[in-house]
Amino acid sequence: MIHENRGQIETHGMKLYSVTYSTWNGSFSGLNRHSILAVGNGAEDAIQRTKEMVERDARDFRAEEISDVMGFRIYTGASIGQDRMDTPVERFTGAVRLTIVTAKQSCPLALPASDERLEQVRSQLGLEDFAEAAIDDIQFSTSCLAELIPLDAITVEEANKLAQCIVGWQKQGERDGKIK
Repeated sequence: MIHENRGQIETHGMKLYSVTYSTWNGSFSGLNRHSILAVGNGAEDAIQRTKEMVERDARDFRAEEISDVMGFRIYTGASIGQDRMDTPVERFTGAVRLTIVTAKQSCPLALPASDERLEQVRSQLGLEDFAEAAIDDIQFSTSCLAELIPLDAITVEEANKLAQCIVGWQKQGERDGKIK
């Protein structure tokens, strides 16, 4: 459900909430508790969105922000690609883009990347070695490469070397007039 305010769609600052509420049970001798996931620009917004979807006699609304599940950070809308340190979303400008995840956060990485950039990401994620993290997603600038290259056991360092080769091939193709 998209909520609009004064003609503009609001997505900035959206967060995920667990909203709980009560309804009368069938015999009116007590209340039944319910829980639903909702998004909002704050707890009150999430509650209001929930009220629009539930029974009219619902009452006792409470919203609790969900920031992680089983140790994995939850990202919503505009927050995708930002971690707790508010690093900006990295544009996909390279040949390969990885999403590297740890138990507490994730970080996008456009490849090829310099040794300094790799060290910056490693430090940001609190890692001594990329082997301590997992690669959650891999995207290529040329979509057909995902079908041709086995990726089930690739490391960050290997992906960086692969990206350097892809950029080299693209530059050579441009020089030879085969790629425009």
